[in-house]
Amino acid sequence: MKNIINKTALLMLLAFTATACLDEPAVDFGQGPIITQFSNKEITNNFLQDGTGVVYDYDVAIEYQGADGYPLDEAVTITIAVDPSSTATEGVEFTVSETEFTIPAGSKTANATIQVNSADLDALNPLQAVLAITSSSQTVSDKNLVAITLQAICPSSLEGEYVNQKYGDPTTITSTPLSRIDFNFSYFSTFN
Repeated sequence: MKNIINKTALLMLLAFTATACLDEPAVDFGQGPIITQFSNKEITNNFLQDGTGVVYDYDVAIEYQGADGYPLDEAVTITIAVDPSSTATEGVEFTVSETEFTIPAGSKTANATIQVNSADLDALNPLQAVLAITSSSQTVSDKNLVAITLQAICPSSLEGEYVNQKYGDPTTITSTPLSRIDFNFSYFSTFN
């Protein structure tokens, strides 16, 4: 009886071993769809509102994903539009001057540019410009929207020297402007 069990077990082992040697079809992960989408789903950017009426160019990245992960050897065309869910009004707070974009062969990204009118933004009530990919020469992602929060900021006049006397250790803080909205802060502590 023991001999029969050993022979049966040996036959089963040989059967499993023989089927493991059969050729199986190779899986090619590079044959899936190519999906076009915005690189970010939500973006917040600050725009200086200084009374000069400056219109800022703001780039929004568009990309494609899929295939084997390498850039395609053909161009990918994309069409965008303002989505109805946008709380910012096109032609007032922002403008989309170009709606057709091409990701060139050998690249995976392109930039859509919107013009932001900082004079019409409200610092206390930021609005969203929502863009949608409406068509593409490849597949359009089902998450084809980007919501760009247009945050107005006021100019700052922090330039100067300040003294912090907390805990009895006077510290001088010097603020110098690097640009209209960037400042460099340095401090010096006095120890007795």
